[in-house]
Amino acid sequence: MEKILLVDFFVGCGGMSAGMVASGMFDLLCGVDIDAVKLSMLAANFPHATILNWELECDNDSFEHDPIPSDAKDMLDAIVRLAIDRYSSQKKKDLKAWGASCKRGGYKYPQHLPKIHMHGSPSCVDFSKAKTRGTGVQSSNTMRWYSGFITFLREKGFEHTMSMEEAYEVSSNLERKSPYTDKGKEKQRRVAHSTIVELLGGVKRRDDYRQEFDPEQTYYYVVDYEECGLPARGRRTFVCHGWEPLL
Repeated sequence: MEKILLVDFFVGCGGMSAGMVASGMFDLLCGVDIDAVKLSMLAANFPHATILNWELECDNDSFEHDPIPSDAKDMLDAIVRLAIDRYSSQKKKDLKAWGASCKRGGYKYPQHLPKIHMHGSPSCVDFSKAKTRGTGVQSSNTMRWYSGFITFLREKGFEHTMSMEEAYEVSSNLERKSPYTDKGKEKQRRVAHSTIVELLGGVKRRDDYRQEFDPEQTYYYVVDYEECGLPARGRRTFVCHGWEPLL
């Protein structure tokens, strides 16, 4: 089976990358983060992957003016050029075709190259019930960047699958459960909810692989650490589109 190229945003030290690569389905193309120390650890664990030190944030003013990040085109161009450089047997031809496609606004990915999966783990410090040092804006700004980038890919018709991992409290808002007593965190959780719904489309919860899977539908999954055999308590939310993580 041909492996899918993984682009891991907010990659940190590479924990999510390690798990996805261990599944045998993915090959890490590149990891993106702003923390140089964490990226150095990622590079040690994945010497073949490309490391991108990149700030992935949208502030409120720019987001309200345009939900598409100003650096979305540059990010996509960097990703595709990396894929061509590593996997293409006709690099000059593919680079020329990619450049021409971008000028026309088509952003057509070479079909003979492995498929690309975009994964993001935006900051959760402002959503989680854990005692964190959230500033009240970091989580929403990073989630907006990632959601805006995925929206850009969709608008341009760029073929991809995606996933996003976040604090469980994000999905508890989707499920209309009781709000936080902390007004600041409740506000940020509602920002997360509106960002997911408005930018990524309506979401449905999916718990069972026997349910009919629609590749055009955006789903969210709730993962319990203990049920997965991990020595920890807690839950996480995964938002996915075009990819079935339960199989």
